[in-house]
Amino acid sequence: MTKSTFIEALHSGSISEMQKIAKSDLHSHAGRGGSKAYIEKWAGTTIAPPRQPFASLSEMNQWLNDHIKCHCPPGLDGYLLRLEAAFAQAAADNVR
Repeated sequence: MTKSTFIEALHSGSISEMQKIAKSDLHSHAGRGGSKAYIEKWAGTTIAPPRQPFASLSEMNQWLNDHIKCHCPPGLDGYLLRLEAAFAQAAADNVR
């Protein structure tokens, strides 16, 4: 992939094209970086997406508690599951 391919994928908003491009990740949200689809599959449930962009970090954390963490085991086991989801998302996004 070339730099122009990367820029074209950004401009077109194509997630599938972006996922084809190998990349690095200099910043991670760790236990908040996985897709809700991973947790849905693991927990055997459907998680409604946020209705609108979050107005604050506090609002995002509340949504995370109410819609994601509630499906995970408490404590370290739940955190490790969310880390696993973040690594799976990084692999799907072609982070090398």
